[in-house]
Amino acid sequence: MLLSNQWESPEDISRIVGITKRNFTRTHRTHQGTAPSPKVWQERFWDHIIRNDADLDVDYIHFNPVKHGLVQAPENYPHSTFAMFVANGEYEIGWGHEEPQALQQMNMLIEPAFLK
Repeated sequence: MLLSNQWESPEDISRIVGITKRNFTRTHRTHQGTAPSPKVWQERFWDHIIRNDADLDVDYIHFNPVKHGLVQAPENYPHSTFAMFVANGEYEIGWGHEEPQALQQMNMLIEPAFLK
């Protein structure tokens, strides 16, 4: 996630993501001792500018580790704010054990095919 209000154009974001990918890949391959052939990144990335709280979709953020198979439920992901949201009464225990319908619909509308 890149946080800034200083981007002048979409090309700035592409340039920064490209540099980040290149540097990470070099470091990863050095530490793992892998040859240059294995792909570390998908071909493209998908960006979304968050202008206000309404643009920040915490449902998507909290469900993403489940969607990608890192955990079975949002509360099991150790790097999540999900437990804080449950404690504040913003989610019920058990939320996200299955993909919420609103996220299924959102994915059909906005997620590019190459990310599915």
